[in-house]
Amino acid sequence: DAMCTFNPQFGQGITHACRHARELRKIFNEHCHKLEDISYIFNRRASAISEECWLASTTSDWKTPTLKLIKTDKNELQTFRFL
Repeated sequence: DAMCTFNPQFGQGITHACRHARELRKIFNEHCHKLEDISYIFNRRASAISEECWLASTTSDWKTPTLKLIKTDKNELQTFRFL
C-alpha cells in the first residue's frame, strides 16, 4: 500500500504485494548488491510490476465516454479524470 493502491474490485492488491516480495527476495538472493543499492534496484523493478498492474486495472477506463486526457507541461505523464 505504500507504493500504490488499486481498486479492490479487481483483486490485484495481494498479487501486487506478493510480486513485490518475490522480487525483493530475488534481489537479496543475488548477493552481488551493496546494501545501499538495494532500495534503488528494488524501486526500479517494483515500478515495472506496478505499471503492469496499473495498466491491467485502468484499461477498462478507456471505454468510459466521459474520460478526459490531461497532459503535463512536458507531455511526459498523462493522467485521466472523469468529468
